Amino acid sequence: RNRMIKPEFWASETLMRVSRDSRLLFIGLWNFCDDYGFCMGSNRRVLGDVFPVDESVTEANVKKWVSELIGVNVVIPLEYKGKKLLFIKSWGEHQRGHLWIMMI
Repeated sequence: RNRMIKPEFWASETLMRVSRDSRLLFIGLWNFCDDYGFCMGSNRRVLGDVFPVDESVTEANVKKWVSELIGVNVVIPLEYKGKKLLFIKSWGEHQRGHLWIMMI
């Protein structure tokens, strides 16, 4: 999916409190979110989706980076029907979607 990165992203005081890699992961997650801001949240799935050919990135890296994003309250972890999900908290403010629902 095409997603917009607004210029103010780069100066966000909230996101400046996390590592550069966490910020990159945050942007990467957007491509795999449904139109409501939810994406699959297992570390293995996130690794495969966002960093499919980057051999230097591990599940441990992803876990750390997701934890950083959770720590600054921009990502909310949840579970639905036994599946781990991530919700991008400010999704509706920054992204517009079509009437498509992610199949879980």
